[in-house]
Amino acid sequence: LYLRYGNEWGTAAYTLMFCRADALMLGVLGALATRQPRVLRVLSEKTWILHVALAIFGACVGILILKGWTMQTRPMSTLGYSCIALFYLSLLLLAVVRVDGWWVRAMRFRPLMALGNLAYCVYLVHGSTFSVSSYLLHNRVHTSGPDWSAAIVGLLSALGISQLSWRYLESKMIRIGHRFTYAGSSAPTEARVIGQA
Repeated sequence: LYLRYGNEWGTAAYTLMFCRADALMLGVLGALATRQPRVLRVLSEKTWILHVALAIFGACVGILILKGWTMQTRPMSTLGYSCIALFYLSLLLLAVVRVDGWWVRAMRFRPLMALGNLAYCVYLVHGSTFSVSSYLLHNRVHTSGPDWSAAIVGLLSALGISQLSWRYLESKMIRIGHRFTYAGSSAPTEARVIGQA
């Protein structure tokens, strides 16, 4: 879409599901990998594979940041999002296959895990809470430069809304989902045992 229509479609390339199917499927493949004992064993025994992937895709993410390429640019809309997804997949798999080390301890840090519960709602509402806080504090929605006061109020508001959503909506929906069992539901337990062996 970006190559055909130009940067006016940069936002579409970022938001439309079929434009981001590669990142979604990488998440699915990562989940499947942790449920396949043979794959998990290979990743556990040869963690250098994940370290190399982390270094390569981490360097790509670093370049994206240093160059300042945003969603309206060709590099980000064509390859950038895939590099970011591969970088995060490498981080997640490394946290799963390692049983000790600073990275595993960081991923098990309780405040960080609590923020993980709120992350999706924060993603959904942060733009609105920032705009509202900017309007309430300065009678304008957009500013020409950094607006730290609006950013802090917007962030705290987004966290508060997300906490309410988690407590009264999302956690209850997850609890309902856990009432059902699916074929092969014992696979995650097997994979976890192998990952800790």
